[in-house]
Amino acid sequence: MPGRVRLVAVLCCWLGCQRGGADKSSLPEAEREVRRFFALLEAGDCTQLRALMARPESCDGMVHEYQETASRLVEVVEVKPDGRDARIVLITVHVQDRKRLHTWVVRARPRAGGWEVSL
Repeated sequence: MPGRVRLVAVLCCWLGCQRGGADKSSLPEAEREVRRFFALLEAGDCTQLRALMARPESCDGMVHEYQETASRLVEVVEVKPDGRDARIVLITVHVQDRKRLHTWVVRARPRAGGWEVSL
């Protein structure tokens, strides 16, 4: 029995090490896609924006609200892997609207043919 316990402990440690975080080389690509997302959002280009969205059916409403409040991306503050899900990259951004500066955390996840972005 002690041999089995040891084997389970070794397997758990090995699997834990294998999980790791998002590939660091994907962070610049995730940031580029989030910047592209906001440029398309500001331009109101739902044709291209839907391809990036986790919920493409919400594009028209999101564009309307973003433009109605005169929102714009000010800066990307931080880009880091999500510690809970190795596939996700978290991008912290500052977005200015007419009244104030907002801090949003945007999620980017690689998928076939590109990235999926969600607010």
